[in-house]
Amino acid sequence: MTSLPRLLDWFIRLEIMAAELYRAHVHHVPVSLKPMMHHFAHVEEHHRDVLRRLYRELVGKKPPRHFHITYLARMLAWCLSWGGPSRILRFECFIEERAIRDYTRALAWVQHPKIRRAIHVILDDEKIHGPLIHTLKTFRHDECAHIKKMEEALRHFEKSPSYER
Repeated sequence: MTSLPRLLDWFIRLEIMAAELYRAHVHHVPVSLKPMMHHFAHVEEHHRDVLRRLYRELVGKKPPRHFHITYLARMLAWCLSWGGPSRILRFECFIEERAIRDYTRALAWVQHPKIRRAIHVILDDEKIHGPLIHTLKTFRHDECAHIKKMEEALRHFEKSPSYER
């Protein structure tokens, strides 16, 4: 049982990080993606709350607050925002894939029924997030490539003799 509190604490940290990143990235993605980012942040906060309740119930005390994780996530989000929506979505994919991997690995050895049930529910949510973000990342990459081609064509057109200002 000594490693279960550490496992729950790790998952709480992961959910805090994910929620903070989504919340911070809402301001740096196209308007059409904002509702989805808000929804994902809400889902990650719900996961965090479920895990905190489990920790309190099984360990008998409140889980650590992890202010440093919140601060780290906000700093990371700020750094990623400099790379634009494509970089943000790529990193969000990484975080979701990491969560899926860690939750799946935990299922292989966790025997406690309440923790297993919580992991299954959370894992189902995470498996939905990953493909959606991956699709958005691919779309943004294609969209950026298309915009670059259009800008090049416009520059070429502006240099042509038939173009009048």
